Amino acid sequence: MRTRTILAALMAVLVFSAQASADDMKKWEWDKLYISLAGLYMMPEDSELTFGDLGRTAKSDLSYDTGVGFLAALGYGDDVGLRGEIELGRRSANFDKLTFNVGSASLRYDGSISMWTVMANRIWATEVSQLRPYVGAGAGFAFATGEEETQSWLVGDAEYSSEGDDASDTMVAYQLMLGVAYPVFDAAEIRLGYRYFGTNKGDFNGVKISLSSHNVEVGFRF
Repeated sequence: MRTRTILAALMAVLVFSAQASADDMKKWEWDKLYISLAGLYMMPEDSELTFGDLGRTAKSDLSYDTGVGFLAALGYGDDVGLRGEIELGRRSANFDKLTFNVGSASLRYDGSISMWTVMANRIWATEVSQLRPYVGAGAGFAFATGEEETQSWLVGDAEYSSEGDDASDTMVAYQLMLGVAYPVFDAAEIRLGYRYFGTNKGDFNGVKISLSSHNVEVGFRF
């Protein structure tokens, strides 16, 4: 967790470092303002759940189905070079199964995780032939909600059930991105990219969990 927190802090320094001098800010160029939209295909990594009761700590692993999301950003900068943006995102995925570390027993687990994200990104792009490869990083916040559905499990001869519950928390988030864009009009480009997204540990009604995922994005910027 400490490594991820340090990485998030470094991303924040990168994102919020000054992009231009005071003289440059006086020469605002409106044609450098842009909007981007993208869809996400999420491949969440397993999460380790940590929870305590009466001074004891237990752990289990929660796996997810693939999920989807979308991104919308408002930014400023050149097509080639360094630019900055503020991004609003939405991500969601269903739970798959819960695996207990003791005995490695697994149970089907019905529910979902969803989140709104607000990120500040810095992106650097270059131009190779007609393509524009890019790399970037971002930091911000994830407002996540986990929802557990009403369900029951049969373990041996014993039946266990849950009436369902939901919990929310706000976490520090970070992302790394790379991809390639292709100009389709004078003031627009389409892009295909990869993003790694992660958070620090949040507290969901006493259950501590961090979230991370590999993401494929398809979008455009104009």
